[in-house]
Amino acid sequence: MRDVNQSMETSVDVTVVGAGPVGLVLAAELALAGVTVQVLERREQPDQALKAQSINVPTAEALDRRGLLPAARRIQREVLARMGSYAGVARERRPEARFTGHFAGIVLDPDLVDWSDPDLAAHTAADARMVPQRELEALLTEHVTRLGVPVRRGVEVTGLEDTGDGVFVGTNTGVLHTGWLVGCDGGHSTVRRLAGIEFPGTDPELTGYQAVVDIADPEKLAGGWTWSSRGAYRYGPQPGRVAAVEFDAPPADRSTPVTLEDVQSSLRRISGTDVTLTALRATPTRWTEVGLLPDSSTPTTPSAVPSAPGYWTGRGRRSASSAATPGPPRSARSSPTSSAPATARPTPSSRSPASPNALPSPATTP
Repeated sequence: MRDVNQSMETSVDVTVVGAGPVGLVLAAELALAGVTVQVLERREQPDQALKAQSINVPTAEALDRRGLLPAARRIQREVLARMGSYAGVARERRPEARFTGHFAGIVLDPDLVDWSDPDLAAHTAADARMVPQRELEALLTEHVTRLGVPVRRGVEVTGLEDTGDGVFVGTNTGVLHTGWLVGCDGGHSTVRRLAGIEFPGTDPELTGYQAVVDIADPEKLAGGWTWSSRGAYRYGPQPGRVAAVEFDAPPADRSTPVTLEDVQSSLRRISGTDVTLTALRATPTRWTEVGLLPDSSTPTTPSAVPSAPGYWTGRGRRSASSAATPGPPRSARSSPTSSAPATARPTPSSRSPASPNALPSPATTP
């Protein structure tokens, strides 16, 4: 019998790895269905990197079904207040304009929308979409906490072992045993790798950056999305927010931090201007793939648009569908969100006893 870490829940039905929106929503839905669950997150503090800046209408409606729409609307009011002068300038340019969203960076023309359509008017949660991912994760963390779900930060998964009636999970704080393990730990999922789930694909063909910056000469950038032969960039809607996508190969080391020079050079190449950035105001991000899955099992760009599950559109990798992964625990099958986003209990055939992914022996367990 392995030594089991007593500081974490060891009798839970499900352990979710990853405290992003997918993992937190899954944990909440399982808890509401009567399943005992805990969430493990390798980061000690919430991620401050700039990611998605809004949610879509179905997501807002899902929040509404769980009584979270008032909190989402409060966040939107705060975000709109932060937009300040930029939003004022946009209204002066076209005061009657309404934001309808975009498809892969192609802005949808609001003049083509019949706003009096009763089917459209029935979506009453559509007025709460300006919810950035950072604030969304905070909202969902509060939600799962109220449901009694512990979110254990600073816990990194290092190994998996199927026991037939559950999973031993090696972590940097020790070993735990759980009925099911679900990987919601992002596009470069550790759980997916340890479970032996392949992720074949082709080399990336684009590089994207997203940042909030100070700009010495903002008049050189057009508002919204602008396309050129080199790629596309976006300026706004928040003051100083820029995104740039170039149709080129990624840097040799994609793990290096994004610098002010990286973002500025990319914007200059795409826009054909000598725009000057003077400071970074938030942790910038880089992406090198365009991925489309309804969960966190793929790396995605902020401009990604849902398509067929398991496939990519545009440039980048193509992934096997997550439908091939094992199903949810029996006690969770009645839950509407019970399908595992990345993987659940690994099958015995996915790994040989000599696999480097197997857990260390009890004598070497941390």
